[in-house]
Amino acid sequence: MCNTFVIIWRLKTKDSARISSTLILSLGCADFLMGVYLIIIASVDVYYRNIYIKNSERWKRSMLCKTCGFLSTVSSEVSVFTLTLITMDRLITLCFPLSHKRFSLKLTYKLIFSSWALAAFMAVIPLLVDPYFEGAFYARSGVCLALHITNHRPSGWEYSVAIFFCVNFLAFIFIISSYAYIYITIRKSYKNMSRLMSRRSRTDKIGRQMALIVMTNSMCWFPIIVMGLLAMSGINIPGEAYAWTAIFVLPLNSATNPLIYTISSLHFRAQLLSRFGLKDRDEGKGSCVNKLSTSIQVSPSI
Repeated sequence: MCNTFVIIWRLKTKDSARISSTLILSLGCADFLMGVYLIIIASVDVYYRNIYIKNSERWKRSMLCKTCGFLSTVSSEVSVFTLTLITMDRLITLCFPLSHKRFSLKLTYKLIFSSWALAAFMAVIPLLVDPYFEGAFYARSGVCLALHITNHRPSGWEYSVAIFFCVNFLAFIFIISSYAYIYITIRKSYKNMSRLMSRRSRTDKIGRQMALIVMTNSMCWFPIIVMGLLAMSGINIPGEAYAWTAIFVLPLNSATNPLIYTISSLHFRAQLLSRFGLKDRDEGKGSCVNKLSTSIQVSPSI
């Protein structure tokens, strides 16, 4: 529901920050797919209640299960790619404001299209290359996830490690490093504006916002990466870990991204109040620091 709201809001709202808004729209679409995946899994769970043991293999080999695996992979990878693009846009805008190498709207569309195409390509390969994957890449568990969090070596486990651990871990490190650099840069800039307003509260606020972004990414991918490393080292991971990962861990970013990037933003709040003929209390308190803080929230909105 939150991601549906974000998609409709971004499509109907003429935002001045078109690049940021377009990236967030792509993120909302990717996270929406995770909701579709969860609804399908929940529906199948209800359908096979008390008779699943008799239909386990038939379900895991079915086209619907493969579709679920495809949707979850596309959703998670496009979400990671888009978060990386959002981070790159903020890094350039806030830390290198005079740089000529900035995101244009045309480039943003190309990057978004490329991220969706790449994610779809990575997700469909296991369905097309049958000799290597043996048609069982998405049939490892009843929730149709291809995560390699077991000490077994099923067909295509190297491909799973490369996508879900290596690629996502590199993106995760880039996001953490970039936000740390952004925070340090902004903190230094506030030292030169201490006479304009209290810099500590502003710096702490920005720090909390960035910490929230890093924390939600950490809570999503860090447990998965740890379980994968433990499994590859020979430690047995219970089969129930797949279900817990599918329901509580993997969808975490999909559930929190709308709150972080749209619903909780001051920019969104001002637009929402204006539609009801109300005025934001913070309006009119502009200063150099306030404008800098606002740019963080609309590029894209936090």
